[in-house]
Amino acid sequence: MLALALLFLITGSVHFTMTEGMARMIPAFMPAPQLIVILSGVAEIALAAGLAIPRTSRLAAVAAILFLLAVLPVNIYSALNHVDFGGHAAGPSYLLLRIPFQLLLVSWLWWFGIRKTPDSAPERSVQLTTD
Repeated sequence: MLALALLFLITGSVHFTMTEGMARMIPAFMPAPQLIVILSGVAEIALAAGLAIPRTSRLAAVAAILFLLAVLPVNIYSALNHVDFGGHAAGPSYLLLRIPFQLLLVSWLWWFGIRKTPDSAPERSVQLTTD
């Protein structure tokens, strides 16, 4: 989970350094694109913190999946409309790569953060009898 937390921390931080470029990814019908970018960066950093804390990591994994699914349409919109967001070296083709990567992240969050594992199952008590 720490690797996923680090990923969210890094990607969330980028929202503050590439705000203007990332705001171009927001569809025109949505208000305040720069504010949306900033708030989504704050959300990603909060998710990173939640994923890094064992006590909150499961809830944070659920929230991270919901977040990734919520922003997926923006990435699809940006890829289909060939949005150049701040001179990224790969250009709009990078956005096409983000879509399957987001789906991979969703599966990792579910696998490592949500699913029941033998380690998370309640322990069974073993009674030893002596004769």
